Amino acid sequence: MSIKSTVMQLLANALHTEALTPLAVQSIIDIAEVCAITSAADIFILASLFAEEESGSISLKLSPPGLSNHLRQLGIKGLKADEIETILNRTENEDIDHLFSGQNCKNISPVISLFKHQGCCHLSFRKHREAGLDIERCLEERFALDDSPVNTETLQDIFHQIFNESSVLHHGKILDLNIEQKIAIALALTKRNLLLTGGPGTGKTSVVVSMLRAFSWCGLPAEQMLVGAPTGRAAQRLTESIRSSIQSIKNPSDKDTALLRIEGQSLHRMLKYSPSFSRFLKNEMNPLDASVVIVDEVSMVDLFLMRSLLKALKRECHLVFVGDRDQLPSVGIGGLLTTWIPNHCKMDFTLPMAEQLQSIIPELPAGIPVNPESRDQLAILNTTFRTKSDILEIAQSIRDGDESMIDGLRGRKINSKDFNNNPINELEGIFWIEAGSGSGDNLHDLLSSVANQIYQDITDISSVDEESPTEPSSQGMRIQQLLNQFRILTVMRQSMSGCEWINEFMAGHIRRQLGLKQATHYFPGMPLMITRNSYQHNLFNGDAGLVIKSRLPSRPGGLCVAFPSGEEAATFPLSGLPAHEPAYAVTVHKSQGSEYDRVLLIMPENPGHPLLTREIIYTALTRARQAVILYGSLESLNQAIRNQASHSSWLKEWNRR
Repeated sequence: MSIKSTVMQLLANALHTEALTPLAVQSIIDIAEVCAITSAADIFILASLFAEEESGSISLKLSPPGLSNHLRQLGIKGLKADEIETILNRTENEDIDHLFSGQNCKNISPVISLFKHQGCCHLSFRKHREAGLDIERCLEERFALDDSPVNTETLQDIFHQIFNESSVLHHGKILDLNIEQKIAIALALTKRNLLLTGGPGTGKTSVVVSMLRAFSWCGLPAEQMLVGAPTGRAAQRLTESIRSSIQSIKNPSDKDTALLRIEGQSLHRMLKYSPSFSRFLKNEMNPLDASVVIVDEVSMVDLFLMRSLLKALKRECHLVFVGDRDQLPSVGIGGLLTTWIPNHCKMDFTLPMAEQLQSIIPELPAGIPVNPESRDQLAILNTTFRTKSDILEIAQSIRDGDESMIDGLRGRKINSKDFNNNPINELEGIFWIEAGSGSGDNLHDLLSSVANQIYQDITDISSVDEESPTEPSSQGMRIQQLLNQFRILTVMRQSMSGCEWINEFMAGHIRRQLGLKQATHYFPGMPLMITRNSYQHNLFNGDAGLVIKSRLPSRPGGLCVAFPSGEEAATFPLSGLPAHEPAYAVTVHKSQGSEYDRVLLIMPENPGHPLLTREIIYTALTRARQAVILYGSLESLNQAIRNQASHSSWLKEWNRR
C-alpha cells in the first residue's frame, strides 16, 4: 500500500466523516516529508494519533484493539494485522526514533513522545504529555496538604444555622438538601480539594450556594471566594443562581448578604488572560488571591486551561470542581472528568472520615462505604429532584448503554406534517422522525415547519429604549423566554446535518416568508450567538441574543441586539457587536450548560460517524425541559448508544491514593 494512496484515503475520509480535519491531514503529510517516512503503517500511526487528539484524548494507546478500531474509523484499507503487530514490536525499547521507519525520524522526537504506562506503550504529542505531567504534579501536591482546621463542633453549628435557622427558599419552600448534598458540603469544608459530580437536576448549584454560605460562616470573607466556569455565560448563570438563592433567605445574616458581591467569571477572566502576551497573568509566581475557588462545568475545561488554573492556586486554597461526568468532555484536549471519575467509581471514605461525617450529619445512616484507599475528596449526587419525565428516563437509559429503549421510540414516530394539527410548541415528551422515509420526513420540510411555527411569530418584537444600558425586567425576561423556547442541536458544524448549513437554510426561509431581499443579513427575531469573549461589552462566547426593532426616533426601523441578563436585557447596535453567528442551530457542545423548552436534535446521515456517541445524545436530551424531537435513523441512535466515547489517558483516578 503506497504512501500516496494512504494519504488520499485519509483526506477523503476526513472530509466525509470528520474523523480527521483537513488541517490534521496536512500536518501528517508535513511530518512524513520532514521525517522522510515511506511506510503506510507509519502514516497510519500518525493518523491514529491525530484522530485521538480530535476525540479529546491526551495519548494514543498502542494496542491491537485500539489500532484496529482506528483502522475502521479512519477508513484505511489494505493494512494487515501483521503490519500492526510489526508496529507494536517496535515500541519495546520505548524509543520514538525507532517507532517510525523514516530516514530522518530523529526530527519527530521534539514533537511526539513515546512512553509506557501500566505495561502498555502510549504515543502522545509532547506538549500534551508535559501538560498532563504538570497537572499530576500539582494535584499530588494539593492532595498531600493538611486538612482544613475547621473542627467538627463548628461544622455542626454551621449546618444547623444554614439548614434550620436561615434556610434558602425554593419556590417559597425551605430548600431541604439530601444526605449526598450534605456530604459534599462537609467534604468541601474539611478537605482542601473536592470533585463534585452529578447529572442534571441533582442539585449541584444548591450545593455550591450552601458551600459558599458555610465558608462565609467559617469566617472567610466573600472577597476571598472566587466562582468561575469555562465560559462567561456559564459563569453568569451561576452568579444569577447564587444571588437569587441568597435573596430568598427570609432573615439573612451579614455573612449571607456579603455573598451577593460574588460575581462569577470565565476562567480566562479569573486568571487574567493577556492577549498581548498570549498568557495568563495569574500563575505560580502571581497566584490568585483566594481562599476558596469553585469551578462549575469542569467537564468543559481542557488540559492546558486546567494546568494554568492549578498552577495559579495558593497551597492553602480550598478547591471545588463541579460537573457532570456523563456529559460531553471539553472541545479541547483532555477529557479530564471522565478520566478522574471512571464509570465504576463510587463514593467511599476512609474510616476516620466516615466517623467524622456521621458526627457532622446526624441523619447519616450507618454503614456508609469505607475504603482505606479513598482520598475522601469525591462527592457523587445520584438523586434527581426534577419531575421524572420520559425524556430523563430515556436519557439515563442511553447514558447506561441500554439499547432496549429503541423499541419504545418506534411508537413515537411522527413526521413534520403532524405539526399541522399538533403545533411544535405544544409537544410534550420525546418523538422520532425517520430521516427521508417519505413525504414530510425530509430535513427541508422539518426545518420549514420549525421556521414557520417558532420563529416567524417573534419578528415583531421591539426594544423599549436602545440608549438605556438595561431594559425593564419584563422585556429581559420575555427575550430570555423567546430564546429558550426552542433550539436545534447538531452533532457537527459542517454538512447538511451541521449547524452552519441549517442556520443558512433557516435564515433564508424566513427572509423569503417575510418578503425580504436575500441581501438582508439581519431581521427582527433572528437569534445570534457570540463566538468570542468581549470584556468591553460584557459579552462572552456562547451568549445568545435576539435581533429586535429599535424604537429610537433617531433610528426608525433600525435594528439592535438584546442580550438577557437575569431580569434585565442589554441592547447593542449591530455595527459594534463582537464576533457572532446565527443561532437557530448550535452544536451539542455549544449547548452545554443551557436548557430549552423544546429541542430538535439532528443526527448525522452516517450512522457510523465517530462523533455520534451516547454522551452526545445524553447531553442533547438533557438540554430539553418539555420535549425532544430526534431526527435521523434508529440505526444511528443504536450505533450512538453502543459507541461510548473513550479517552485514552494515563492520568490517575481522582479519589484513589
